[in-house]
Amino acid sequence: MPNDKFERYCPSGDSNRAEREMHVSRYAYVADFINKNEDRRRQDGKKSKLRILDCGCGFGYGDAYLGRKTACSVVGIDKSTDAITFAKKHYSSELVSFREASVTDLPFGSKSFDFALSIGVLQQLKLGDAKTAISQMFRVLRPGGRAILLLPNRDVISKLYAKYGGNPYHKHEFNPAELAACLNEAGFSVTDCVGQQPRIPLIYRMFNSGLAPSGLFHPHKFLPVSSCVYFLMFAQKSSGMGKG
Repeated sequence: MPNDKFERYCPSGDSNRAEREMHVSRYAYVADFINKNEDRRRQDGKKSKLRILDCGCGFGYGDAYLGRKTACSVVGIDKSTDAITFAKKHYSSELVSFREASVTDLPFGSKSFDFALSIGVLQQLKLGDAKTAISQMFRVLRPGGRAILLLPNRDVISKLYAKYGGNPYHKHEFNPAELAACLNEAGFSVTDCVGQQPRIPLIYRMFNSGLAPSGLFHPHKFLPVSSCVYFLMFAQKSSGMGKG
């Protein structure tokens, strides 16, 4: 795997069980959500294959997972040449493809995807660029399409990184209320929000020692989002014409 100066993650070769479980479980949660949506479409008699866009796919492992678990068409984009080269070599398939591009200037036509993901990306952008990325996601989604975004929770993570002077890779951190406001501003309606990883360092160490269940690191609803290190937000584009 190529060296990466940002926060792109790849589970292959990672001996940290907690990190691996935390990252892969995000895509598992998303895959389950998409499959439930696909089941509803089949019940309504719709047969066309769903299209998923991953905005900031990194090394591509998550898109390969989504392709396997959902049987949908998946396109991953990232601005890193090294990341896309790696993704194409290791994770391309009949269902999964990759393209070098920026989340602030998506090279796709309007209303061309059913889902647009952004997993741990927007915090690395300035606020204005993050808003542009959200607007681009809105544009490329079909009416009724869903945006799914995962971000570190500013209200929690700022305290975790305080002694280090903050995270050097983060240009603007969001809390759930601010992200919801940005999504609403772009034309989305927020439909759900779940937390991931309670702020309990002891559990992290216990899991790596095999003493805590893996479910503790999955996105969940059994703890308030405000107490979690990360949050996963779901939003929908109106089934009308909307802005895009």
